[in-house]
This record gives sequence, C-alpha cells and structure tokens, in this order.
Amino acid sequence: MKNNTGRSKTLLEQALRSLPGDNALQGTRYHVNKALDEIRKIEKKRRKRERVETTAAEEWQEKMKLFTMPPEIAKTALENIDSMISQEQDKIDKIKNKDNNDNNDNMETFID
Repeated sequence: MKNNTGRSKTLLEQALRSLPGDNALQGTRYHVNKALDEIRKIEKKRRKRERVETTAAEEWQEKMKLFTMPPEIAKTALENIDSMISQEQDKIDKIKNKDNNDNNDNMETFID
C-alpha cells in the first residue's frame, strides 16, 4: 500500500492547530478540514483495497490447495484410470468379437 499521505496529513493537522480562533479564518479552517477529510478517505480506501486484494490472493491459494495433489497420489490415480480404461476396452473388444462371430454364423446358415 502506498503511504505517501502521512506527511501531508501531518502538515495539514499542524496548520489547523496553528490557525488562530479568529472568525475571519473560518473559511480557511473549513478548507483545511476538508483536505484532511479527503486524505482520510483516500487512506481508508487504500486499506480496504489492500484487505480485498490480500483476501482474494489467500482465497486463490486455498482453492489451489484443494485442486492440487501430491505427485504420488496423482500417479496412482492415473494408473487406476488407465487400468479401468483397459478393462472397458477389453469389454468392448469382447462385444465386437461376439457380434462378428454371430454375423459369421448367420452368414454360414445362409450359405449352407
């Protein structure tokens, strides 16, 4: 977070304290107070923005932890998936072979 408002704020506070209580300087006091309020608003916005940015970064890191896994677990999971795929492929091949055999048997009965 930028911290370039501190010196300005300090100088404006000193200026406000050093102004005499004369009614003729009431407008001056108003403008100095207005400038101080503006600096405080800017500082508040910066603190809020910093909290939001920090929170967003922390949330992202937590989500990444949920979606990432150690390499050993990933390897085991991929091996299991490969095994399941090969089992399903074997089932598909058996069905294809059975269909081919049935078609061949039907063709033989027509030929005979």
